[in-house]
Amino acid sequence: AANQSLTSTIETTALLPTDDVGNFKPKTERGKYMWFSMTVKNKGISSKTVYVSISILDNSLIPLDMDMASFTIPPGETGTFMPRMYIPNWATVGTAYIYGNVYDTWPKLLGRPLCPEKISHFTIIESIYSDPPNATSPSQPVQNGTYEMNFRLPPDMQPGTYKISASAWSPSAGGFKGFDSTNFQAEYVPSPPWPSFVIKPPMAGPNYTITFDASSSSPEAHNDSITSYFWTFGDGKNYTSTTPIVTHSYTNVGNYTVTLNVTDLEGLWNTTSKEAVIIIIQDISVINMECLERVYDSWTVYVVVTEKNAGTYAETVNVEYSANSTIIETKQVNDLGPVETKTLTFTWNTTGLTLLANYTIQAKAEILENETDTADNVLAFGPILVTMIGDIIFDRRIDLYDAVFLLSIYGTKEGNPNWDIMADLSRDGAINLYDAVKLLTRYGVSY
Repeated sequence: AANQSLTSTIETTALLPTDDVGNFKPKTERGKYMWFSMTVKNKGISSKTVYVSISILDNSLIPLDMDMASFTIPPGETGTFMPRMYIPNWATVGTAYIYGNVYDTWPKLLGRPLCPEKISHFTIIESIYSDPPNATSPSQPVQNGTYEMNFRLPPDMQPGTYKISASAWSPSAGGFKGFDSTNFQAEYVPSPPWPSFVIKPPMAGPNYTITFDASSSSPEAHNDSITSYFWTFGDGKNYTSTTPIVTHSYTNVGNYTVTLNVTDLEGLWNTTSKEAVIIIIQDISVINMECLERVYDSWTVYVVVTEKNAGTYAETVNVEYSANSTIIETKQVNDLGPVETKTLTFTWNTTGLTLLANYTIQAKAEILENETDTADNVLAFGPILVTMIGDIIFDRRIDLYDAVFLLSIYGTKEGNPNWDIMADLSRDGAINLYDAVKLLTRYGVSY
Protein backbone atom coordinates (compact mmCIF):
# COMPACT_ATOMS: atom_id res chain seq x y z
CA ALA A 1 0.00 0.00 0.00
CA ALA A 2 1.03 3.62 -0.44
CA ASN A 3 1.88 5.57 2.69
CA GLN A 4 1.72 9.23 1.72
CA SER A 5 -0.15 11.69 -0.51
CA LEU A 6 1.93 11.41 -3.66
CA THR A 7 1.74 13.32 -6.90
CA SER A 8 0.34 10.82 -9.38
CA THR A 9 -1.79 10.70 -12.50
CA ILE A 10 -3.86 7.91 -10.92
CA GLU A 11 -6.36 8.60 -8.15
CA THR A 12 -8.90 6.45 -6.31
CA THR A 13 -11.90 8.76 -6.23
CA ALA A 14 -14.47 6.54 -4.49
CA LEU A 15 -14.68 3.36 -2.41
CA LEU A 16 -18.20 2.46 -1.29
CA PRO A 17 -20.23 -0.49 0.03
CA THR A 18 -23.19 -1.06 -2.32
CA ASP A 19 -25.98 -3.39 -3.35
CA ASP A 20 -25.82 -5.42 -6.56
CA VAL A 21 -26.76 -2.43 -8.76
CA GLY A 22 -24.36 0.03 -7.16
CA ASN A 23 -26.66 1.82 -4.71
CA PHE A 24 -24.97 2.85 -1.45
CA LYS A 25 -25.60 0.26 1.27
CA PRO A 26 -24.04 1.16 4.62
CA LYS A 27 -24.92 -2.01 6.58
CA THR A 28 -25.50 -5.72 6.18
CA GLU A 29 -26.24 -8.86 8.18
CA ARG A 30 -23.76 -11.71 8.41
CA GLY A 31 -24.12 -14.63 6.02
CA LYS A 32 -24.94 -12.33 3.09
CA TYR A 33 -23.19 -10.87 0.06
CA MET A 34 -22.12 -7.24 -0.29
CA TRP A 35 -20.79 -5.39 -3.30
CA PHE A 36 -17.97 -2.84 -3.12
CA SER A 37 -17.52 -0.15 -5.75
CA MET A 38 -14.06 1.31 -6.36
CA THR A 39 -13.63 4.13 -8.89
CA VAL A 40 -10.17 4.96 -10.24
CA LYS A 41 -9.44 8.05 -12.35
CA ASN A 42 -6.65 8.49 -14.88
CA LYS A 43 -5.63 12.16 -14.79
CA GLY A 44 -2.82 11.62 -17.27
CA ILE A 45 -2.63 12.25 -21.02
CA SER A 46 -2.28 8.60 -22.09
CA SER A 47 -4.10 5.36 -21.35
CA LYS A 48 -3.02 3.51 -18.22
CA THR A 49 -3.42 -0.14 -17.24
CA VAL A 50 -4.01 -0.48 -13.51
CA TYR A 51 -4.13 -3.43 -11.13
CA VAL A 52 -6.63 -2.91 -8.32
CA SER A 53 -7.52 -4.80 -5.16
CA ILE A 54 -10.25 -4.50 -2.54
CA SER A 55 -9.92 -6.14 0.89
CA ILE A 56 -12.44 -6.14 3.74
CA LEU A 57 -11.77 -6.72 7.45
CA ASP A 58 -14.27 -7.01 10.28
CA ASN A 59 -14.26 -5.12 13.58
CA SER A 60 -11.78 -7.62 15.05
CA LEU A 61 -9.42 -6.92 12.11
CA ILE A 62 -9.97 -10.40 10.68
CA PRO A 63 -9.77 -10.47 6.85
CA LEU A 64 -13.16 -11.47 5.46
CA ASP A 65 -12.58 -11.45 1.71
CA MET A 66 -10.62 -9.80 -1.10
CA ASP A 67 -10.77 -9.51 -4.86
CA MET A 68 -8.64 -7.99 -7.60
CA ALA A 69 -8.78 -7.03 -11.26
CA SER A 70 -6.88 -5.19 -13.96
CA PHE A 71 -8.20 -2.84 -16.63
CA THR A 72 -7.10 0.01 -18.88
CA ILE A 73 -8.36 3.56 -18.28
CA PRO A 74 -8.30 6.10 -21.15
CA PRO A 75 -6.85 9.56 -20.36
CA GLY A 76 -9.22 11.74 -18.36
CA GLU A 77 -11.62 8.83 -17.80
CA THR A 78 -12.49 6.60 -14.85
CA GLY A 79 -12.72 2.85 -14.38
CA THR A 80 -14.86 1.04 -11.83
CA PHE A 81 -14.29 -2.28 -10.08
CA MET A 82 -17.34 -3.69 -8.23
CA PRO A 83 -16.76 -7.21 -6.86
CA ARG A 84 -19.20 -9.25 -4.80
CA MET A 85 -17.86 -10.42 -1.44
CA TYR A 86 -19.28 -12.72 1.23
CA ILE A 87 -19.70 -11.67 4.86
CA PRO A 88 -19.10 -14.87 6.90
CA ASN A 89 -21.47 -15.84 9.68
CA TRP A 90 -18.59 -15.64 12.17
CA ALA A 91 -17.71 -12.01 11.29
CA THR A 92 -17.59 -9.63 14.26
CA VAL A 93 -20.51 -7.21 14.56
CA GLY A 94 -19.63 -3.51 14.28
CA THR A 95 -17.63 -1.29 11.95
CA ALA A 96 -15.93 -3.23 9.15
CA TYR A 97 -13.13 -1.80 7.03
CA ILE A 98 -12.63 -1.57 3.26
CA TYR A 99 -9.16 -1.10 1.76
CA GLY A 100 -8.63 -0.22 -1.91
CA ASN A 101 -5.24 -0.17 -3.63
CA VAL A 102 -4.01 0.51 -7.17
CA TYR A 103 -0.72 -0.84 -8.59
CA ASP A 104 1.19 -0.85 -11.89
CA THR A 105 1.33 -4.66 -11.59
CA TRP A 106 0.68 -7.12 -8.77
CA PRO A 107 2.82 -6.65 -5.62
CA LYS A 108 4.06 -10.26 -5.78
CA LEU A 109 5.57 -9.29 -9.16
CA LEU A 110 7.24 -6.26 -7.54
CA GLY A 111 4.42 -3.92 -8.53
CA ARG A 112 4.35 -0.43 -7.07
CA PRO A 113 1.34 1.51 -5.73
CA LEU A 114 0.19 4.29 -8.04
CA CYS A 115 -1.72 6.30 -5.42
CA PRO A 116 -2.39 6.31 -1.66
CA GLU A 117 -4.54 3.54 -0.24
CA LYS A 118 -8.24 4.40 -0.05
CA ILE A 119 -10.05 3.40 3.15
CA SER A 120 -13.79 3.26 3.81
CA HIS A 121 -16.15 1.36 6.08
CA PHE A 122 -19.56 -0.29 6.48
CA THR A 123 -21.44 -1.81 9.41
CA ILE A 124 -22.12 -5.48 10.13
CA ILE A 125 -25.28 -5.97 12.20
CA GLU A 126 -26.63 -9.01 14.03
CA SER A 127 -30.08 -8.84 12.45
CA ILE A 128 -32.74 -6.47 11.14
CA TYR A 129 -33.99 -6.25 14.73
CA SER A 130 -30.79 -4.70 16.07
CA ASP A 131 -29.62 -1.13 15.73
CA PRO A 132 -26.16 -0.85 14.17
CA PRO A 133 -23.37 -0.02 16.62
CA ASN A 134 -21.90 3.47 16.45
CA ALA A 135 -19.70 3.51 13.37
CA THR A 136 -16.17 4.79 13.67
CA SER A 137 -14.46 6.12 10.56
CA PRO A 138 -11.29 4.14 9.87
CA SER A 139 -7.94 5.87 9.85
CA GLN A 140 -4.59 4.53 8.79
CA PRO A 141 -1.75 5.27 11.26
CA VAL A 142 1.09 6.94 9.37
CA GLN A 143 4.14 8.23 11.23
CA ASN A 144 7.55 9.25 9.94
CA GLY A 145 6.86 7.74 6.54
CA THR A 146 5.94 4.33 7.96
CA TYR A 147 2.88 2.23 7.19
CA GLU A 148 1.31 -0.03 9.77
CA MET A 149 -1.57 -2.49 9.44
CA ASN A 150 -2.76 -4.99 12.03
CA PHE A 151 -4.89 -8.05 11.38
CA ARG A 152 -5.99 -11.29 13.05
CA LEU A 153 -6.40 -14.75 11.56
CA PRO A 154 -9.87 -16.15 10.76
CA PRO A 155 -11.15 -19.12 12.80
CA ASP A 156 -10.98 -21.57 9.86
CA MET A 157 -7.38 -20.73 8.89
CA GLN A 158 -5.53 -23.70 7.43
CA PRO A 159 -2.22 -24.43 9.18
CA GLY A 160 0.80 -23.65 7.04
CA THR A 161 3.25 -21.00 5.90
CA TYR A 162 1.92 -17.64 4.69
CA LYS A 163 3.67 -14.77 2.96
CA ILE A 164 3.12 -11.03 3.49
CA SER A 165 4.41 -8.61 0.86
CA ALA A 166 4.71 -4.82 0.93
CA SER A 167 5.63 -2.40 -1.84
CA ALA A 168 6.17 1.37 -1.88
CA TRP A 169 6.79 4.11 -4.42
CA SER A 170 7.65 7.79 -3.96
CA PRO A 171 8.08 9.99 -7.03
CA SER A 172 8.82 12.92 -4.69
CA ALA A 173 11.87 11.02 -3.41
CA GLY A 174 13.51 10.66 -6.78
CA GLY A 175 11.42 7.71 -7.88
CA PHE A 176 12.20 5.56 -4.84
CA LYS A 177 10.70 2.09 -5.13
CA GLY A 178 10.78 -0.47 -2.36
CA PHE A 179 9.62 -4.05 -1.91
CA ASP A 180 9.90 -6.53 0.92
CA SER A 181 8.20 -9.67 2.16
CA THR A 182 8.20 -12.00 5.14
CA ASN A 183 6.66 -15.32 6.10
CA PHE A 184 4.72 -16.41 9.15
CA GLN A 185 3.57 -19.81 10.35
CA ALA A 186 -0.04 -20.61 11.25
CA GLU A 187 -0.16 -23.52 13.69
CA TYR A 188 -3.01 -25.68 14.92
CA VAL A 189 -3.95 -25.11 18.57
CA PRO A 190 -6.95 -27.04 19.98
CA SER A 191 -9.64 -24.49 20.84
CA PRO A 192 -13.30 -24.81 21.85
CA PRO A 193 -15.91 -23.58 19.35
CA TRP A 194 -17.19 -20.02 19.50
CA PRO A 195 -20.90 -19.90 20.48
CA SER A 196 -23.06 -17.08 19.16
CA PHE A 197 -26.75 -16.66 18.35
CA VAL A 198 -29.39 -14.09 17.48
CA ILE A 199 -32.97 -13.94 18.79
CA LYS A 200 -35.42 -12.91 16.05
CA PRO A 201 -37.19 -10.90 17.33
CA PRO A 202 -35.56 -10.31 20.74
CA MET A 203 -38.87 -9.04 22.13
CA ALA A 204 -42.19 -10.73 21.30
CA GLY A 205 -45.61 -11.53 22.69
CA PRO A 206 -46.85 -14.77 24.30
CA ASN A 207 -47.25 -17.67 21.83
CA TYR A 208 -45.39 -15.78 19.08
CA THR A 209 -42.95 -18.06 17.23
CA ILE A 210 -39.40 -16.80 17.80
CA THR A 211 -36.40 -17.87 15.73
CA PHE A 212 -33.11 -18.65 17.47
CA ASP A 213 -30.30 -18.49 14.92
CA ALA A 214 -26.84 -19.79 15.84
CA SER A 215 -25.39 -19.52 12.33
CA SER A 216 -22.80 -17.07 13.68
CA SER A 217 -21.29 -19.80 15.89
CA SER A 218 -17.99 -21.09 14.53
CA PRO A 219 -15.55 -23.96 15.07
CA GLU A 220 -12.10 -22.62 15.82
CA ALA A 221 -10.01 -24.86 13.57
CA HIS A 222 -9.56 -25.72 9.89
CA ASN A 223 -11.80 -28.60 8.71
CA ASP A 224 -13.60 -28.58 12.07
CA SER A 225 -17.37 -28.24 12.39
CA ILE A 226 -20.05 -27.89 15.04
CA THR A 227 -21.89 -31.17 15.56
CA SER A 228 -24.41 -30.24 18.25
CA TYR A 229 -26.47 -27.21 19.33
CA PHE A 230 -28.05 -27.66 22.75
CA TRP A 231 -30.61 -24.98 23.71
CA THR A 232 -32.16 -24.24 27.09
CA PHE A 233 -34.92 -21.65 26.75
CA GLY A 234 -35.32 -20.58 30.37
CA ASP A 235 -38.90 -21.84 30.69
CA GLY A 236 -38.01 -25.41 31.63
CA LYS A 237 -37.75 -26.58 28.03
CA ASN A 238 -34.67 -27.51 26.03
CA TYR A 239 -33.81 -28.80 22.58
CA THR A 240 -30.84 -30.44 20.83
CA SER A 241 -30.21 -29.96 17.13
CA THR A 242 -27.51 -30.64 14.56
CA THR A 243 -28.51 -27.50 12.64
CA PRO A 244 -28.08 -23.92 13.89
CA ILE A 245 -31.64 -22.58 13.54
CA VAL A 246 -34.57 -23.52 15.81
CA THR A 247 -37.87 -21.93 16.84
CA HIS A 248 -39.62 -21.64 20.19
CA SER A 249 -42.55 -19.79 21.73
CA TYR A 250 -43.33 -18.79 25.31
CA THR A 251 -46.70 -19.07 27.00
CA ASN A 252 -46.30 -16.38 29.64
CA VAL A 253 -44.99 -12.83 29.88
CA GLY A 254 -41.50 -12.52 31.38
CA ASN A 255 -37.76 -12.33 30.78
CA TYR A 256 -36.16 -15.66 29.88
CA THR A 257 -32.45 -16.51 29.83
CA VAL A 258 -31.64 -18.55 26.73
CA THR A 259 -28.41 -20.57 26.81
CA LEU A 260 -26.68 -22.19 23.84
CA ASN A 261 -24.07 -24.95 24.20
CA VAL A 262 -22.17 -25.85 21.02
CA THR A 263 -19.95 -28.93 20.59
CA ASP A 264 -17.47 -29.53 17.76
CA LEU A 265 -15.98 -32.60 16.04
CA GLU A 266 -13.19 -32.80 18.62
CA GLY A 267 -15.69 -32.94 21.49
CA LEU A 268 -14.79 -29.45 22.69
CA TRP A 269 -17.70 -27.26 23.78
CA ASN A 270 -18.58 -23.72 24.83
CA THR A 271 -21.67 -21.78 26.00
CA THR A 272 -23.23 -18.34 25.75
CA SER A 273 -26.50 -16.78 26.95
CA LYS A 274 -28.94 -14.03 25.97
CA GLU A 275 -32.28 -12.78 27.23
CA ALA A 276 -35.60 -13.13 25.42
CA VAL A 277 -38.27 -10.63 26.50
CA ILE A 278 -41.92 -11.68 26.32
CA ILE A 279 -44.30 -8.75 26.67
CA ILE A 280 -47.64 -7.63 25.25
CA ILE A 281 -47.32 -4.45 23.17
CA GLN A 282 -49.44 -3.21 20.27
CA ASP A 283 -47.86 -0.20 18.57
CA ILE A 284 -47.98 0.82 14.91
CA SER A 285 -46.22 3.97 13.71
CA VAL A 286 -45.66 5.90 10.49
CA ILE A 287 -41.95 6.72 10.56
CA ASN A 288 -41.28 8.38 7.19
CA MET A 289 -42.90 10.13 4.21
CA GLU A 290 -41.24 11.09 0.93
CA CYS A 291 -42.73 13.40 -1.71
CA LEU A 292 -41.74 16.23 -4.05
CA GLU A 293 -42.05 19.72 -2.59
CA ARG A 294 -43.31 21.09 -5.92
CA VAL A 295 -45.75 19.24 -8.18
CA TYR A 296 -47.73 19.94 -11.34
CA ASP A 297 -51.46 19.99 -11.87
CA SER A 298 -52.74 17.11 -14.05
CA TRP A 299 -49.73 15.00 -13.03
CA THR A 300 -49.03 11.70 -11.28
CA VAL A 301 -47.19 12.04 -7.97
CA TYR A 302 -45.84 9.09 -6.01
CA VAL A 303 -45.81 9.35 -2.22
CA VAL A 304 -43.66 6.85 -0.31
CA VAL A 305 -44.70 6.00 3.24
CA THR A 306 -42.79 3.78 5.69
CA GLU A 307 -44.71 2.02 8.45
CA LYS A 308 -43.20 0.21 11.43
CA ASN A 309 -44.57 -2.35 13.85
CA ALA A 310 -43.07 -1.39 17.21
CA GLY A 311 -45.18 -3.99 19.00
CA THR A 312 -44.67 -7.66 19.83
CA TYR A 313 -47.28 -9.31 17.59
CA ALA A 314 -47.68 -9.50 13.83
CA GLU A 315 -50.30 -6.94 12.81
CA THR A 316 -52.58 -6.33 9.82
CA VAL A 317 -53.39 -2.64 9.56
CA ASN A 318 -54.86 -0.10 7.14
CA VAL A 319 -52.89 3.02 6.21
CA GLU A 320 -54.81 6.03 4.91
CA TYR A 321 -53.27 8.74 2.74
CA SER A 322 -54.86 12.19 2.40
CA ALA A 323 -54.14 15.64 0.93
CA ASN A 324 -55.54 18.70 2.75
CA SER A 325 -57.80 16.32 4.71
CA THR A 326 -59.24 14.72 1.54
CA ILE A 327 -58.65 10.95 1.58
CA ILE A 328 -56.84 9.87 -1.59
CA GLU A 329 -56.10 6.19 -1.06
CA THR A 330 -56.06 3.45 1.58
CA LYS A 331 -53.71 0.47 1.58
CA GLN A 332 -53.60 -2.60 3.82
CA VAL A 333 -50.42 -4.07 5.30
CA ASN A 334 -50.74 -7.76 6.16
CA ASP A 335 -48.88 -9.65 8.90
CA LEU A 336 -46.24 -7.03 9.64
CA GLY A 337 -43.98 -8.74 12.18
CA PRO A 338 -42.54 -7.22 15.37
CA VAL A 339 -39.94 -4.51 14.67
CA GLU A 340 -40.44 -4.95 10.92
CA THR A 341 -41.01 -2.05 8.51
CA LYS A 342 -43.01 -1.85 5.30
CA THR A 343 -42.75 0.71 2.51
CA LEU A 344 -45.96 1.72 0.72
CA THR A 345 -46.20 3.76 -2.48
CA PHE A 346 -49.35 5.85 -2.88
CA THR A 347 -50.41 7.40 -6.19
CA TRP A 348 -51.68 10.99 -6.16
CA ASN A 349 -53.47 12.28 -9.28
CA THR A 350 -53.19 16.06 -9.04
CA THR A 351 -55.85 16.86 -11.66
CA GLY A 352 -58.12 19.60 -10.36
CA LEU A 353 -55.77 20.95 -7.69
CA THR A 354 -55.59 24.72 -7.29
CA LEU A 355 -52.60 26.33 -8.98
CA LEU A 356 -50.09 28.07 -6.69
CA ALA A 357 -51.83 26.61 -3.64
CA ASN A 358 -49.99 24.76 -0.89
CA TYR A 359 -51.07 21.27 0.12
CA THR A 360 -50.22 19.17 3.16
CA ILE A 361 -50.30 15.41 2.80
CA GLN A 362 -50.77 12.98 5.65
CA ALA A 363 -50.38 9.25 6.26
CA LYS A 364 -52.43 7.72 9.06
CA ALA A 365 -52.24 4.16 10.37
CA GLU A 366 -55.36 2.87 12.06
CA ILE A 367 -55.24 2.58 15.85
CA LEU A 368 -54.96 -1.00 17.10
CA GLU A 369 -57.30 -2.43 19.71
CA ASN A 370 -54.95 -2.14 22.70
CA GLU A 371 -52.62 0.55 21.38
CA THR A 372 -51.76 3.30 23.86
CA ASP A 373 -49.08 5.29 22.00
CA THR A 374 -51.15 6.71 19.13
CA ALA A 375 -49.30 9.98 18.49
CA ASP A 376 -46.93 8.30 16.02
CA ASN A 377 -49.77 6.75 13.99
CA VAL A 378 -49.96 9.96 11.96
CA LEU A 379 -47.25 11.74 9.96
CA ALA A 380 -47.67 14.87 7.80
CA PHE A 381 -45.55 16.30 4.98
CA GLY A 382 -45.70 19.76 3.45
CA PRO A 383 -46.20 22.35 2.24
CA ILE A 384 -46.31 21.10 -1.37
CA LEU A 385 -46.71 23.80 -4.01
CA VAL A 386 -48.84 23.13 -7.12
CA THR A 387 -47.62 24.72 -10.37
CA MET A 388 -48.80 24.44 -13.98
CA ILE A 389 -47.53 21.42 -15.89
CA GLY A 390 -44.79 22.48 -18.29
CA ASP A 391 -43.44 25.26 -16.06
CA ILE A 392 -40.18 23.39 -15.58
CA ILE A 393 -38.05 26.32 -14.41
CA PHE A 394 -40.98 27.80 -12.39
CA ASP A 395 -41.39 31.37 -13.61
CA ARG A 396 -45.21 31.11 -13.89
CA ARG A 397 -45.23 30.82 -17.67
CA ILE A 398 -44.51 28.06 -20.16
CA ASP A 399 -42.07 29.50 -22.67
CA LEU A 400 -38.79 29.09 -24.51
CA TYR A 401 -36.80 28.73 -21.29
CA ASP A 402 -38.75 25.59 -20.39
CA ALA A 403 -38.39 24.18 -23.90
CA VAL A 404 -34.64 24.81 -23.95
CA PHE A 405 -34.21 23.12 -20.56
CA LEU A 406 -36.18 20.07 -21.70
CA LEU A 407 -34.13 19.81 -24.89
CA SER A 408 -30.88 20.12 -22.91
CA ILE A 409 -31.60 16.82 -21.13
CA TYR A 410 -33.64 15.17 -23.91
CA GLY A 411 -33.09 11.41 -24.01
CA THR A 412 -32.02 11.03 -20.38
CA LYS A 413 -33.70 8.48 -18.15
CA GLU A 414 -34.35 8.21 -14.44
CA GLY A 415 -31.06 7.35 -12.77
CA ASN A 416 -28.94 9.30 -15.27
CA PRO A 417 -26.93 12.17 -13.72
CA ASN A 418 -28.68 14.90 -15.77
CA TRP A 419 -32.21 13.53 -15.48
CA ASP A 420 -34.67 15.96 -13.85
CA ILE A 421 -38.04 14.75 -12.64
CA MET A 422 -39.65 18.16 -13.30
CA ALA A 423 -38.99 17.68 -17.03
CA ASP A 424 -40.63 14.24 -16.99
CA LEU A 425 -44.06 15.68 -17.72
CA SER A 426 -45.52 12.37 -18.90
CA ARG A 427 -44.13 10.50 -15.84
CA ASP A 428 -42.68 7.57 -17.76
CA GLY A 429 -39.14 7.84 -16.36
CA ALA A 430 -37.60 9.32 -19.52
CA ILE A 431 -37.30 12.75 -21.12
CA ASN A 432 -38.74 12.13 -24.57
CA LEU A 433 -41.23 13.20 -27.25
CA TYR A 434 -44.21 12.71 -24.91
CA ASP A 435 -42.82 15.36 -22.57
CA ALA A 436 -42.19 17.78 -25.45
CA VAL A 437 -45.78 17.34 -26.67
CA LYS A 438 -47.15 18.01 -23.18
CA LEU A 439 -45.08 21.17 -22.95
CA LEU A 440 -46.30 22.37 -26.36
CA THR A 441 -49.96 21.98 -25.32
CA ARG A 442 -49.39 24.67 -22.65
CA TYR A 443 -46.78 26.70 -24.54
CA GLY A 444 -47.28 30.45 -24.18
CA VAL A 445 -49.60 30.17 -21.18
CA SER A 446 -49.00 32.33 -18.11
CA TYR A 447 -50.71 31.86 -14.74
